[in-house]
Amino acid sequence: MISFSKLGFVSGFVLLINASLCAQLDSVVHYYNLNNYDRSVELFQEIDTAAYSPEKMHEYYLQGVMVYLELGRFNNASRLVEAGMKLPVLDETKRAKLNLVAAKLYAQTGRRQQIEQVVEELGGYVENHDVDSSFYSQYLYMKVNRDMMAANYREAMVGAVDLLRYIDHPSNKREKASIYLTIGEIFRANDYLRKALYYYKKAEEMARKVNALSLIAKAYNNQSIIYMNLGDTVTSIEMLHQSIFYHQQSENQSSTAAAQYNLGWLYLNTKDFAQAKNQFRKVIDIGELYGHQMALYYGYFGIGLYYSRVGSLKDAEYYLFKALAIARKSNNVSGIGRVYESFSNVYQKFHRFEKALHYFQKVTHLRDSIKMEEQKSLVEGLETKYNLELKEKENKELKLQQAERDAVIARQKLSFFVTGAVVVLLFFVLVFLYVAIRNKEKKNQFLEVQRKRMDDKNRQLQRLNDEAAEQKSQLEEMNEIKDSMFSIISHDLRSPLSSVFMLMKMFEQGDIDQERGVGMLGELSCEVSQSLFLLNNLLTWANINLKGVNPDMRKVRLDDVLEESIDFFQSEFSRKNITINYSIDPQHFVHADEFMLKSIVQNLISNAMKFSYENASVSIRAIEHSEKIILTIFNEGPEPDQAMLEEIFVPGVRLGRGTKNERGGGLGLTIVSIYTNAIGGSLDFKSNNNTNIIELKLPIALT
Repeated sequence: MISFSKLGFVSGFVLLINASLCAQLDSVVHYYNLNNYDRSVELFQEIDTAAYSPEKMHEYYLQGVMVYLELGRFNNASRLVEAGMKLPVLDETKRAKLNLVAAKLYAQTGRRQQIEQVVEELGGYVENHDVDSSFYSQYLYMKVNRDMMAANYREAMVGAVDLLRYIDHPSNKREKASIYLTIGEIFRANDYLRKALYYYKKAEEMARKVNALSLIAKAYNNQSIIYMNLGDTVTSIEMLHQSIFYHQQSENQSSTAAAQYNLGWLYLNTKDFAQAKNQFRKVIDIGELYGHQMALYYGYFGIGLYYSRVGSLKDAEYYLFKALAIARKSNNVSGIGRVYESFSNVYQKFHRFEKALHYFQKVTHLRDSIKMEEQKSLVEGLETKYNLELKEKENKELKLQQAERDAVIARQKLSFFVTGAVVVLLFFVLVFLYVAIRNKEKKNQFLEVQRKRMDDKNRQLQRLNDEAAEQKSQLEEMNEIKDSMFSIISHDLRSPLSSVFMLMKMFEQGDIDQERGVGMLGELSCEVSQSLFLLNNLLTWANINLKGVNPDMRKVRLDDVLEESIDFFQSEFSRKNITINYSIDPQHFVHADEFMLKSIVQNLISNAMKFSYENASVSIRAIEHSEKIILTIFNEGPEPDQAMLEEIFVPGVRLGRGTKNERGGGLGLTIVSIYTNAIGGSLDFKSNNNTNIIELKLPIALT
């Protein structure tokens, strides 16, 4: 038997071992909180987990993932996540905590499908459990990251503002600084550079209050990017030097390497090649000294770009291949794509067009593979949800049926693979025969084939350049339309609202009597009506650009549409004392989309009213001719010049004024033109002796 004294000694010894193990993990956490990630990972790697309980192993995996993430060792972090998910004691809460750090890993490595799945699972956990504020704020932050990765910047901004409001407490300055950085990223992604710079500076200010060195460094790094985009290279370089200084102060070597890479890249673009090479070498030194694979990747990548710029193709190839090897080893898809794209540019620079095309095709194939993988993951996620719901309702009979179906599928797959093997074998036989025959042809025929291939490749490159130029032209055209639309909104919609606001203030302060105020309301009513109509056109135009035009064709009574449109503008006709005369047969039915037809008629009537003299008249009539209904609108007003006649139905935004200084942007006639073509109609405009005539031809509805 063991004596009580010996038993007490053994128990005390076991407790001492457990306490020592716990102290090791506590030391890892301690150095992690001090941002000394290198020391933290050294202690983490020294831990012997042989005596750890499953509960303690959960903490071990959590802390290990966080440390490796800070050092950019994503493969190590991924392995710990996978191991943690296999723990036998993994309940819902422990799984949710692992999912939270896994989401950070997926966000940093650009794994969009994985982060969407994890955030969705975390959402279900948050709905069904009473989580603490720290967990909830981290969950909200992951949602913002997910939306940013999916380019849903509006949702990301809403989430970031909600998160900022949620942690609105004086003790949360570090968290606020992180969110300000995120908001700045959202604005930068949307090219609002000044707004992005404002939030980066707020992040820096908030981080300084709690001496968060790593956040201060990130704020300087992001400000550098903005100044570079604004063309202020000197300030951009100064910001990066500040970023490197604070990263070094926080002993965060991986972040120091990232900032030095950015500085090298900036020197490279300013053609200060000596400084660029020096910075890239420093990045490589950090990678070799501390074993940071991402630092080695970016260092080799930067040196490769340097040698490309100074004209050394052989050295550029050597270092780019070294960067490619690291990216492949760590399964860094974005890193692989970046190297492929650089190879294509380098070979094109050195007139190696065949290799340039080869790597360009690799980039294209990689992007297509990513899209296919996204769709595959989405389908697999939906199938998994369906199977989980169905699993509870299955019985023995269904399982047997499923087994039979699996057997059939297995036989079909076997048959498919056998058939595929035969096809592949036949293919190689045909290829062999083809090569043998081709080798018998004369040498000059072979050279001719080679020449044609080079011509084809050159034409492919030219076609790609032409497509890029065409896309650039389309983007510039859309940007001009966007600027014009914003000009309309800022000038034409703000004025009526300002007038209404001022009238309300005058009523409130008693600066106007009721009779005069009522009279002013009448005038404002017309302005607000015009603004409302303009807003409707803007929304219609935006809807056309976002969703396209998909008419719902049906039988529509023309006089109903006309009367509704005339009633809509009755107050504006009265304002200009315009008489409107119309005569429409109630039996005139057209084949059209009712919403589009209303928009067409309203815009044509609005245009006739806008460009009519005061005390004039507008006449509308409709006749049936050659299976068409011809709707004609006459108005008395100034004749447009030849340039306006040529562009009157051409899509675009053109600011103009009516006979009584009414505002307009040309969107109405653009919408008329698009919708008329969509429903199979046609337009014609004539002008003679101060009488303008628009003819709208519409297909007659078959009875």
